[in-house]
Amino acid sequence: MKIRTIFSSVVALAALTVPAMAAPSWNLTGSGSASTFTFSDINGGPITATATGFGNTGAGGLLVAGQLSKWSQGLGVCNASEGNGCNNPEHQVDNNVSTDLVLFAFSAPVSNLFLTLTSTSGNDADFSYWLKTTPGAVNLTTLTLATIANSQGFGSQLNKDTNSSSQSNVALGGTGVYALAVSARVGGDSYKDYFKIGGLSGTQTNVVPEPGTYALLGSALLGLGMLRRYRRS
Repeated sequence: MKIRTIFSSVVALAALTVPAMAAPSWNLTGSGSASTFTFSDINGGPITATATGFGNTGAGGLLVAGQLSKWSQGLGVCNASEGNGCNNPEHQVDNNVSTDLVLFAFSAPVSNLFLTLTSTSGNDADFSYWLKTTPGAVNLTTLTLATIANSQGFGSQLNKDTNSSSQSNVALGGTGVYALAVSARVGGDSYKDYFKIGGLSGTQTNVVPEPGTYALLGSALLGLGMLRRYRRS
């Protein structure tokens, strides 16, 4: 067998050992209330998504931590003004009087995000969102909805006007996202928005080959070098 053929076979074998681009997905439905929830990837991957609820109920519109609740349709927020265990429809993510927000922090960067929204009150489900593409901790309680953009690694405010009261899967995009903030629409039309966040998915970024892959390639190249020397002698 020619050395070139052997080398090609080894490279092909090594390629098979490189992990494929993972597709993490998080199911946000369920029951119970807490200040934060951490969700595991339903596909068995290593990346977790930790959700925290907020509302712009502080002085000057500062964001204040609220209560998250899991429902059969997804996550909702009772902000500090509404109180824990608030009633329908305020138990959703809404912008009636004050505006609710959910922060998702990922244990590793993700890309190509999709969000599943469900509105159960017959209202609009327009929303705003911000993508954080640098590592580091997030402290939203020092920010308002107007100052999230370009702070703590977040980009500009982005908006999706779904104009739908039914379930919708919405592409958010993003590359190398460490955190995602989603709120009811900021600066939108006069209609109030109410929705629950039922699911989140994306692709894993920065997938690095396992050490065994490098060891295999190294051993193969060493063996080919020794074979070449043997043939020359």
